[in-house]
Amino acid sequence: MRSPLSSINKNRAALLERGVTVGRMTVSRQLSREFGLKSNKPARKPRLTPAMKAKRLAFAKKHQDWTPAQWGQVMFSDEFTLQQFVVKKRHVRRPRETRFNDKYTISTMKHPPSQMICGAISEHGVTGISFLPPGTTINGPRYVELLAEKLKIHMAVHNCIIFMQAGAPCHRSKVAKTFLPENRIKVLDWTGNSPDLNPIQNL
Repeated sequence: MRSPLSSINKNRAALLERGVTVGRMTVSRQLSREFGLKSNKPARKPRLTPAMKAKRLAFAKKHQDWTPAQWGQVMFSDEFTLQQFVVKKRHVRRPRETRFNDKYTISTMKHPPSQMICGAISEHGVTGISFLPPGTTINGPRYVELLAEKLKIHMAVHNCIIFMQAGAPCHRSKVAKTFLPENRIKVLDWTGNSPDLNPIQNL
């Protein structure tokens, strides 16, 4: 089996082309019992380009000697879009010729309501969650407004001196890149840039 995504039928067809007559269940049993290749849903993860992987690896190597006390001074932030009527189930068992029976279908909505939320976390706990107006997304200016209103307060409460954000476009916007240094906020990012931590306070 060259591809882990190959179905039982494709594997059986490949064997038949080679003159090996075998049933579908036999192929399934052999893959599962003989080779330990059980059928599972693939794990989902963000698509990373080689450049993204290289940056993350460089970041990990550069900070591999950081102590828990150093990481304790970092506040991590991120945004997430919450959507109603998200369909998680992908399989249904049904009799033949009943595909469109209401009992065996899943209702969907073309434009479901969505809500973007923003928050942060440190070793001292989580911050309050900020809700953007329904149906809106965050851009550079709106992100800076949120930072100006919340960031310094949260960092002071959590006793953090370093801010780490994800790689969203609004984080890389010109207004965000201008706002953070102007407000003397030390930033740690995936490109490997590290703030000066000498001396580390309260160690």
